[in-house]
Amino acid sequence: MTLISRLLIASTATLLAITLAGCAQTGRENLGSPGTSSGSSGSDVAVSPGAADSGLVAGSAKDSSSGVAPLSNSGIGGTSTVTTTWISLTANNPVAIADQAATIATDAGGYVESRSESSGGGVVVPLSGVTGDVTMGGAGPTDYVSLTLRIPTEKASGVIAALKELGHVSSNNHSQYDVGQQQADLTARISALTESLAALRGLQSAATNVTDLLAAEAAISTRQAELDSLIAQQDYLASQIDMTAITVDVTATAVGTPANLTFIDGLVNGFNSIGTAFVLLVVGIGFILPWLGLLVILAGIALAITIPLVRRSRSRTGSGSSTGS
Repeated sequence: MTLISRLLIASTATLLAITLAGCAQTGRENLGSPGTSSGSSGSDVAVSPGAADSGLVAGSAKDSSSGVAPLSNSGIGGTSTVTTTWISLTANNPVAIADQAATIATDAGGYVESRSESSGGGVVVPLSGVTGDVTMGGAGPTDYVSLTLRIPTEKASGVIAALKELGHVSSNNHSQYDVGQQQADLTARISALTESLAALRGLQSAATNVTDLLAAEAAISTRQAELDSLIAQQDYLASQIDMTAITVDVTATAVGTPANLTFIDGLVNGFNSIGTAFVLLVVGIGFILPWLGLLVILAGIALAITIPLVRRSRSRTGSGSSTGS
């Protein structure tokens, strides 16, 4: 039997072993403690049955002879759980609140994964006796900030409690997804591929000609790429378990509502509106002045052209009348 034939047999046996190992681990996982899921699917890591044959290279290559490092078994209650939390806050200054949230995350050993800001237009006018500010037309400050934080799972509860103290909590959602089945499936597939690579390297060492050597190297390259892809998925899954994702949305306080307004409050608000109207008037005049200058220039040009024409017309009319008389 040639080396190429042995390689084909070894490859077929490896694929069969990977499939059986994945099925066995999945069956044991289902019989032991069925996984439960809740929340967003964006934080879930799913491994398809054909992941071992995808041939994708993800992450740096690792030496298969060193064995497979076990996944960390972190998460709430010591289970392999991916946790995601959403918190919606309202506050007078969303930017300042978002900065405080980022500081809380970094102090807890986490980091800010993403941040976005948006502005709604308007000039903020403070009104006495009114909760919040009133927005009038024009460009205004940032009124919405969204940031995603990554926090070590063991410190997530404390961070969530601290974040809720930053403003008024308008909504709060929490989800957990058990990824123990994916974890077991990945571990089984990686173990099978590691054994397959060891066998293929033994065949490579026994190659007696260039054709057999090239065939062995091609098979090893394919298996190594598959192993690297699975290890990258395993590392990503571990990071999702170890670091809880917390999304914080901070919205500016809505337009103020009356809160036991009195005559004095109305009088103060009236004076404030006069000042605001004066500011808007000044801005409007500043906007119109350049146009007035342009109109004056155009009017001067028109007069410079029109006046000589009128004078010439009058002079011709006067000379014609004197000739006729």
